[in-house]
Amino acid sequence: MRNPPLVLLAALALAPLARADRFWFEAPEQKDRVPGSLPAVIDGVLLDQTDKQFHVRVVGGEVWLDKARVVRVEKDGLTLEAIAQQEAEHLKASAAAEHEARQARAAEASAHAEHQRPVDATANAQPAPQPAPVEESGLVYDPTLHVLRPVRGIPTPELRRELELAYQQTGDREIIKILRILRRH
Repeated sequence: MRNPPLVLLAALALAPLARADRFWFEAPEQKDRVPGSLPAVIDGVLLDQTDKQFHVRVVGGEVWLDKARVVRVEKDGLTLEAIAQQEAEHLKASAAAEHEARQARAAEASAHAEHQRPVDATANAQPAPQPAPVEESGLVYDPTLHVLRPVRGIPTPELRRELELAYQQTGDREIIKILRILRRH
């Protein structure tokens, strides 16, 4: 109910006609009831009745009850004003709970935003890796492709000629391996 004043006005208008009652759907003396359970009962104010139904105002709205399902009706001290007051209290409590939940969500979102804020990448940056030292063979290891590459500035045909000459002079098998790698690329 979003308009408690309207509910109170309607309750005051219907007050002289309404009678407070407790509607039992099972006998209160039932033997097979589970210990600690509540009986099947509705507390409300009888607004109207027909041959087959009771029209009852309860906290939260109105219900129609079949007379065939109602086992017993007792008079109660509940009034329409008390129902309207209970609804207003429930409305205040739910609004307060919603406000607290909203604040909790906002605090969680701000904490999450603080934790996820962007970080300056240059603040903890490591110095750029230094190029590998140039070997006598003129090749440099490329860790990205896991291959030996010729040093920039030396043309590949000239490097090949130098390696072939070095192999002929020394007969070193490592030089021939480097030559084969150079031919593949």
